[in-house]
Amino acid sequence: MSISQILNARKRQIDSLLQLTRAINSNSKEAELFQLFGTLMEEQMGAKELVLFYKRDKWINAFQFGDGIHLAPEIVLQELIYHKQNADLRGCEIPGLEKYSFLIPILHKEQALAFLLIDPIKPSVFGTRDEKLHFIETLANIIVTAIENKRLFKQQLHQVGLREQLHLAGQLQAQLVPKVLPYTKELQIDSIYLPHDEVGGDYFDYFLSHHNHHVFCVADVSGKGISAALLMSNLQASLRALMLQDLSLKEIIQELNTRILAVTKQEKFITLFLAVFNETTKELHYVNAGHVAPYLYNKGESIRLHSNTNMLGILDHLKPFEAKHLILEKDALLLLFTDGLSELQNEKEAYFEDTSFDTFLALFHSMQPKHLNEKLVEQIQSYRGQMPIGDDITVMTIRLNF
Repeated sequence: MSISQILNARKRQIDSLLQLTRAINSNSKEAELFQLFGTLMEEQMGAKELVLFYKRDKWINAFQFGDGIHLAPEIVLQELIYHKQNADLRGCEIPGLEKYSFLIPILHKEQALAFLLIDPIKPSVFGTRDEKLHFIETLANIIVTAIENKRLFKQQLHQVGLREQLHLAGQLQAQLVPKVLPYTKELQIDSIYLPHDEVGGDYFDYFLSHHNHHVFCVADVSGKGISAALLMSNLQASLRALMLQDLSLKEIIQELNTRILAVTKQEKFITLFLAVFNETTKELHYVNAGHVAPYLYNKGESIRLHSNTNMLGILDHLKPFEAKHLILEKDALLLLFTDGLSELQNEKEAYFEDTSFDTFLALFHSMQPKHLNEKLVEQIQSYRGQMPIGDDITVMTIRLNF
């Protein structure tokens, strides 16, 4: 080989590096980078067979040319994954690998990002076999690292977007729940919120109806994040608007179902407990639409206010139901909550509701809601021990003393 041939070959290698760098800097697509790499391997290195395995969430056959069979990614985990250095495959009898001369792993901090199989690599004007292997390894590292950096950058942008969504959803959710709850001699309300995620699907509310009756509501929206927060917003706006009209509780629930269906198209649902208290007649009217049954401590005993129709947003028509009603004595206690509390588990995988509520209310039903909720939080933390909270826990404790 003449000096001019060797110099020309080195110039072409430098040109290849520049070409590859320009393609990366111009933000070429992944497929275009792999295609450029294949062209360089075929035209300058003389490769006839090549396959590149690349790891995304799982190993894929990212690029291949030649007459060899299309190798399945499973061969990476079976045969290649333990290789940390270039390997000579000549004479290899592993099915599928006999067509290739060399294996080149592409690593980052000892973790495999990609594996390159190539054949043949022979001395030429582009250098000895080892020099060509080193050049191929350099090109492969540049391409794989560029693609990995692009993937990580997109992932980072996605995570930033998710964080921004969660922040917005959290702000929206915070605006939906009442900032100040009444705490007078006649009416005392206190709440608990223990989140599982940054933004959950729990919602509670208190306000006055058009007749100045007291309205209590707790709901659980399927899903999390911004979509759940928007659905909560829709629920709150609809409920408050309907409560200003001269409608029965049954009509309000039916209209809520219609409105939620129009928004969710049966892709999400809401469980809801809605109660209205008339302080003049001492009547509590309520509808439980598929929600976990609240507790009412009244007349010296604890009872459950079970569901009398199905959850909202699932069916065009709710199953037949009527609003239920009770007469409350002075000092009645109403405990509304979401299923994050009833389904809380201890280290023996027993549920909180199975044994704890009746005992808890028997001991602490006479407490003011603030103090009762403090005791309840202590009970929750003691009960779960080292077990994580599996879902958002929302509690609304109401003392009615009219």
